Amino acid sequence: MATPIVFQQFLDDTLSAAGFADAPEVTKKSFRDRMEVAFAKRLGLEAVNLLGAEDLQEFEKWIVDNPQPDPNNLYKFFADRVPNFETKILDVLKQFQVEFLQAASTVT
Repeated sequence: MATPIVFQQFLDDTLSAAGFADAPEVTKKSFRDRMEVAFAKRLGLEAVNLLGAEDLQEFEKWIVDNPQPDPNNLYKFFADRVPNFETKILDVLKQFQVEFLQAASTVT
C-alpha cells in the first residue's frame, strides 16, 4: 500500500536521484513540500477519473463531509472502489518521478 511512510520515502528517493541529497535541509523541505502538493493533485485527478458515475457521486458527497480527509481514509475510499488501485497509484508515482527527474536535469 502506498502509505504516507512509503510516499515520504518516495519523495526522499526522488530528491536524491535529482541531485538534492547534499542540499541544505531547508531546500530539500521546500522541494519536498512542493512535490507533495503536485503529486497529491495529480493523484487526485487520476483517482477521480477511475471512479464510475455512482462512485463519483458518492465521492462528491463524502468529500463535502470530509473536506480535509485523513490520507489513509482517502486511500481506502478509492481502494475499495477501484480495482488494482495500488498498482495504479504506483504507476502514477513512477511517471511523476520520471517527469520530475527530467525537469530537474534541465535545471541542474
